[in-house]
Amino acid sequence: MMAFSATESAFEGFRVVRRNPLVILWWSLAYLIFFAVLLAAVGGPILAMLPQLQALEGSEPSMDELMPILNLYGTILLIAMPLGILLGAVLNAAVARSVLSPGSSAFGFMRLGMDEVRVAVVTFVLALVFIAIYVALVGVVAAATMAVYSANEGGGVAVGILAGLTAIFIFIWMAIRLSLAVPIVVAENRFAFFDSWGLTKGRFWSLLGMTLIAFVMAIVVSVLGAIIAMPLQFMGMAGFEETISGGEMESILAAIGPVVIVAVVVNLIISTLQFAVLYAPFASAYLGLTGRGGDLESPVEPVAAVSGEPDL
Repeated sequence: MMAFSATESAFEGFRVVRRNPLVILWWSLAYLIFFAVLLAAVGGPILAMLPQLQALEGSEPSMDELMPILNLYGTILLIAMPLGILLGAVLNAAVARSVLSPGSSAFGFMRLGMDEVRVAVVTFVLALVFIAIYVALVGVVAAATMAVYSANEGGGVAVGILAGLTAIFIFIWMAIRLSLAVPIVVAENRFAFFDSWGLTKGRFWSLLGMTLIAFVMAIVVSVLGAIIAMPLQFMGMAGFEETISGGEMESILAAIGPVVIVAVVVNLIISTLQFAVLYAPFASAYLGLTGRGGDLESPVEPVAAVSGEPDL
């Protein structure tokens, strides 16, 4: 059994990496494979689009001239979106699994199974829900602001600021209330679109504090990563300017290669560590709020049965 502590949960990502340092390599490999597949899939459309963009540069193109480019953009989007959803589902489930079942660490907790399918579906549906909420909030803020502004400019500005801040709070509040969807899906092996709502009842402020701490830690990771990478990148850039001035393409590519490799490796490591730091806390919060420990081998009581405190 364990109780929920916002501060403890906020640092769960670091504990995941400390327990299983190899997850950084596995998740970096997943990112690398994703970008390689994406580049192979959309490289052709991108190369086909570049000459068309250059041809339109400095002119006011008609819709007939823009349509081929828009079609290429659509093709790229149709390829990139499913790949992005798949990568997100695999990594989200892996991070949750690293906290919920730390004993199943093979392949960096990554799988391709029904958990990933459920995570993909749930996150996609929730993304649509949040898009609808965002559009509705923007519409309400705009309508309220214009209604007052037409009669009183100063009052309209004040109403716009107040309504905008209120809309931001509502959006954040709903995001926090639904933030445990992925851990519930992975822990309970079922679709759980809105089950997080009941589990997070009365826990908004503590979960918000946890999220803010994790966000700050992710920024710290990014800054430290940049500081560590800087001397490596300078070393890779040694003699780069002289090579560029020579103008030989083979020499230029040879000079760029080490710089690109260093940049890619550093960014992959930083990105995967940030991913763990940002998402692991929510799985830890699930364990704390349900009163369970790690390695969930026994059947899990649905979160709908967990009573919450008064909201907010």
